[in-house]
Amino acid sequence: MFKRCMAAAGVEYQVVASENRNVTHNRAFAMRRKLIDVQIPFFIPVWRRVVVVALCFGWALLEVTAENTEWAVLAVGIAIYCAHQFFLAFDPKEK
Repeated sequence: MFKRCMAAAGVEYQVVASENRNVTHNRAFAMRRKLIDVQIPFFIPVWRRVVVVALCFGWALLEVTAENTEWAVLAVGIAIYCAHQFFLAFDPKEK
């Protein structure tokens, strides 16, 4: 149906193979996943994990005192994500 409508309108189009789309999607997903992956050997010492979480909560406190609630919510979200990744789900990959 789509092909006939496009042909009737005189519009040329190119069908992209679904395999190429999946490869591109998987590569983009892997890059995004790597961007937020905090389970790396750098964070094996506990003090580094504690400092990062404390800095995030400190940033949130600073934003609350400056009445910037949007940035405070963002900082708390990052702090909660880091706390979860560092203390509940931490399993560093040795590279």
